[in-house]
Amino acid sequence: MPLSIQIINKTDYTAQRIVTLPSEDTTPLAPGSIRIRSRLVSLTSNNQSYAKIGGLGLPGLAYWDVWPLPASLPAPYNDATTYCRVSAWGYANIVESTIPELPAGKQLRGYLPISTTAEVLRLKPAGLAGHWDEVSSGRVKGLVAIYQRYIEVPEDEDRTDQGWHALMGALFESGYSLNRYSFGDALFHPWGLGMAWGAEDGSLEGAVVVLLAASGKTGVSLAHELKLRGAGQGPDRIVAVGSAKSRALSVATGFYDEVLEYEDVGRAGFDLQGALGGRPTKVVLINLDTRTDALEQWAAALQPKTDRLQIVLYAAPQDEATGQFKGDFVALAQAPDSGVTIVNAGGLREGAVAKFGEEAFWAGLDAAWEKFKADGAVPGLNLAWHQDIESLSEEWAALAKGERGPDVGLLFEL
Repeated sequence: MPLSIQIINKTDYTAQRIVTLPSEDTTPLAPGSIRIRSRLVSLTSNNQSYAKIGGLGLPGLAYWDVWPLPASLPAPYNDATTYCRVSAWGYANIVESTIPELPAGKQLRGYLPISTTAEVLRLKPAGLAGHWDEVSSGRVKGLVAIYQRYIEVPEDEDRTDQGWHALMGALFESGYSLNRYSFGDALFHPWGLGMAWGAEDGSLEGAVVVLLAASGKTGVSLAHELKLRGAGQGPDRIVAVGSAKSRALSVATGFYDEVLEYEDVGRAGFDLQGALGGRPTKVVLINLDTRTDALEQWAAALQPKTDRLQIVLYAAPQDEATGQFKGDFVALAQAPDSGVTIVNAGGLREGAVAKFGEEAFWAGLDAAWEKFKADGAVPGLNLAWHQDIESLSEEWAALAKGERGPDVGLLFEL
């Protein structure tokens, strides 16, 4: 098998290519280390967000620095001022180990390199059986804890289950945590513990939840969890907003009471109040997309239609060319009583673990994930399997051009 890695141009995440290496690192492992090789990874727009914002200096989101450029990388790709690597969620084989509990042949699930080369992780037990944390100094300084966790894989986990987990397990956690800990009885601020978040902030009584980019993996996960809450426990309505291309999937899921398109707010005769089912006491507008100006347009349209508009930024609007955040909403999120809040999935996990413990957090998440799969996961979303890293490069380019719809889940067995 050729030794290959994906290389990203720091100034243009679409300018990526697969580069073959003449050799890979065979330095003897230090104690407490393993050498892994990615076996199965997924590709979503989230991966491309890692490439776009990895160099912006955002605390805990140094995505460009997770996997260094290999010493054997040929020119010009060995220039770290121009090129970098990013990661994907998936499964890896352990090929060498100095940790007796993690012998060669075991599998781990987590945040992995897009490559067929072996990489080194330095791990310590995470306090829960089968869970390990990456503890090398660069990783700990550069990334929030959610990207450091690696989980042992049960021997009987089948290929389809692994495909679903690689594709959207991490994104499902974001939707699950927002539903349970910010809009549930725990009442954590979406950024995590330590910030003010009262009962009125977390209440969905009489509310309508509007999801922008609702067909994405996080959107459908959140909608599924909200739908499960039932009458009197969840919002009065869940409204999907997305592109014309995404409409069919949003309808097919059955998770939404209304499916709208971005352009509807500017369409003559469009009855937004009717789409909301009347005048709700509160609208929670959750932005899951960084690529359009839909947030500004929908916030302005919704403001007069409700007694209270609450804006939650899972993703903040960005300039497509530079990756820089744009608009006023990020600044507003720093202001008390602005009604704008930023989500930090890592902070929600850390807050839940601090308050309830590792065992309770993971037991709740695992049970919700199993229920999600038992319900059919995402009706209308089909897993598309590929068998090589060159296919990943081709699909990366197609995804960046908008040629892949939300009804296709891209998986790569490397």
